[in-house]
Amino acid sequence: MRSLQRTFLSLAAATGLCVGSPWAAAQDILVSFNVAGPADWNAGANWSSGFTPEAQYNEVAVIGGSRQAYVAGATPAVGGVIMDSSTLEIRSGGDLQAIANNTGGNTVLGNIVMGQSVNTFLTVKRGGTLSAQQLTTGGGSGTALTLGETTGTGTASLSIAGGTLNRITRVVGNNVSFTSSGSLTFGSASVLNPVITGAAHSTINVTGTANLAGIVRPEFSGYTPVLGNSWNLVTANQLAGNFTVDASLAPAGPLGTAYVVSKTNTTATLKYTNLLVLNVDRATGAVNIQNKVGSPIAFDAYTVTSPSGALTGSWNSLQDQGVTAWDEADNSSNSRRTEFRTNGSSSINAGSQLAIGNPFMPTAPAALGIEPGADLGFQYNVPGQGTFNGIIEYTGRLNNVVLTIDPSTGKAAIQNESPYFSATIDGYTVTSTSGKFLTANGTWNSLQDQGVTGWDQADNANANRLTEFKTSGTTTLNGGGTVLNLGTPVSLASGALSLSDFAFQYKLSTGEVKNGVVKFGTIPTFNPGAGDYNNDGKVDGADFLAWQRGFGSSVTPGSGADGSGNGVVDAADLTIWKSSFGSATAAGEVATAAVPEPATLSTLLIALGCLGGRSSRRAAARTRG
Repeated sequence: MRSLQRTFLSLAAATGLCVGSPWAAAQDILVSFNVAGPADWNAGANWSSGFTPEAQYNEVAVIGGSRQAYVAGATPAVGGVIMDSSTLEIRSGGDLQAIANNTGGNTVLGNIVMGQSVNTFLTVKRGGTLSAQQLTTGGGSGTALTLGETTGTGTASLSIAGGTLNRITRVVGNNVSFTSSGSLTFGSASVLNPVITGAAHSTINVTGTANLAGIVRPEFSGYTPVLGNSWNLVTANQLAGNFTVDASLAPAGPLGTAYVVSKTNTTATLKYTNLLVLNVDRATGAVNIQNKVGSPIAFDAYTVTSPSGALTGSWNSLQDQGVTAWDEADNSSNSRRTEFRTNGSSSINAGSQLAIGNPFMPTAPAALGIEPGADLGFQYNVPGQGTFNGIIEYTGRLNNVVLTIDPSTGKAAIQNESPYFSATIDGYTVTSTSGKFLTANGTWNSLQDQGVTGWDQADNANANRLTEFKTSGTTTLNGGGTVLNLGTPVSLASGALSLSDFAFQYKLSTGEVKNGVVKFGTIPTFNPGAGDYNNDGKVDGADFLAWQRGFGSSVTPGSGADGSGNGVVDAADLTIWKSSFGSATAAGEVATAAVPEPATLSTLLIALGCLGGRSSRRAAARTRG
């Protein structure tokens, strides 16, 4: 009689949530949790049938409509659980089993399905136990399976025969037991979120194959990771695929460190480790392979790639340098430079580097404020560990006007760092959201205070904004040249400075207002040699002759007639000379460049016509197959 009563009540109250669910057998009896909760799973009155759902009656629990249920003690095994827009919590002492059953020819599968359309939440706290045949997570992107907690006692236990995890799986601490007796798949939309509380962490153990995809998003609670830490995330009889890492919730380490997932045939491990860094100077094209921090890194191959084909510069390979056993790949090109060791490996200690020349030659940007195209990739192989994606660090002069603040003194200065363009300005504004500026005499040393012709500081300068404009004329800043020193306008009284607190804009003589760059560092020094290639204090015809004699040659970046600092005497250096022609380079301000008489300039440029062939021959002097 009880069985018949349960059947009639369940059929009458079954919701439309899962009538067509592919995870329920045709003869399953759906029993709905019908109170808002949080409410007890074990209370029969909380279910549409008036009874707690049981597998022996072919009943599958349905929890939807934002309802919340909890299991706080032992409960009869259920034939499955289907959830959507709901919450289920297995508390300490709670034990819920979803099992398959076949009674009277009817079958329940014992599966748990989390989420069909919106966010759904299932939590197993420490001391709680949950088991099922298949476990599937889906629905909204915020759907989360959470195992464990940072407080409490005991072990949070989940055991399944297999499943597909396609949303967030949050494993908290070192007191979680998650086992799959069959295969387990992490789908492409899965997020494995280990909440790491110490040097050890809970591992997901799979007897069959673990198929890895999606991302790992590590998080730390009450523990600061130490370089060299590693945590096994998944073990299996066999691993296929791999995770990518999203470190947005993890503490940021120094440059040269990263969170990576390495994989063997059986184990996927999260590591906080040091990686090789490819240091690239955008202005000079110089490239160095560096180990910034941590233990020595041994490698036996590396590849630098550029989809745009920007590796047209001078590659000084390890083979070229005579480093033992290194060999350039025969198919290296302008899009890829590869070397490998024919035996053994090379090691780079922390703080050391290997220089590989100046292979990077980016396309010149179209205008000031646009950084040259930089699409480099870097991979290297570690014997016994596999291939790693290295870190790319772009350095060198920026193609912009830069405000440098010394965070140890509060001093500040403006300089055009561009290797490509001069900047003719007639105004600037610096802002501080938190009000870090000092405007009293002896702090901000404005250009007006310094007596620079035509400059006038705004009357409303205050702790949040410093502004100056030129009432007549303009000031031309050649790349790497004039430094506009602003004194000590930044207060250090309230502690360490933050780059995000500051902004800098400058106005070009054309009327265009551009966003400059703010950076922390040592105040730059005035470079009197912008176009003064013979260092005689003036930019004139003798400097053109120095450029002409060196045209096409490779030099130490910034030396001789290399005004752009890219390591080659080329047309960019002629542009710098032309923009500075007639100026006295030791002056405190570079005025708008004097323009020579047309006949004079023409005379100096006559020799240009014979240089094209020489350039072509030099460019073709070295070709790699």
